[in-house]
Amino acid sequence: KKAVVLFCLLLFPGLIPASGRGPVPSKAESPFPDQPGFRIQIEPPVALYGTPFSIMVTGLKPDERVTVTARSTDVKNIQWESKADFKADARGTIDVAAQSPLSGSYSGADVFGLLWSMKPLNSKTDRPISYRDDEVNGWTVDFTAAEAAGMIASARRRRVYQKPGHARG
Repeated sequence: KKAVVLFCLLLFPGLIPASGRGPVPSKAESPFPDQPGFRIQIEPPVALYGTPFSIMVTGLKPDERVTVTARSTDVKNIQWESKADFKADARGTIDVAAQSPLSGSYSGADVFGLLWSMKPLNSKTDRPISYRDDEVNGWTVDFTAAEAAGMIASARRRRVYQKPGHARG
């Protein structure tokens, strides 16, 4: 199992885990009651490293622009961040896996783009995100969606290296 994890880390060097904070619900409602449908959804909120997932922003107006930000703090307390600007489709939805960002940390439709394009904030390190040798707690990333009027919705994604309850082999 360690060889598989190591292989994945070599294959995707930008996707190295960060903090081991616990999960929060992935469907975070906006704190603004005038647009209760505005939210960012991450499904599933906890999954094995490398497993596909979805990031959807819903409750928008057609063609509305939104900035989606991914943030994580590693064990050396270095904050990592990436951002991408998107435009909602005719249904008022953004599907990060299917839509290319208008601008941001990466280009092209890529659900993993906000993860591998993370850069350190306030640090000159060029090393990948530092992580604990914790195959269960894995890597936690906080996502926010912010629209032009200042409304913000958030969700958390946790990527683990083995399913909880499974023994290391």
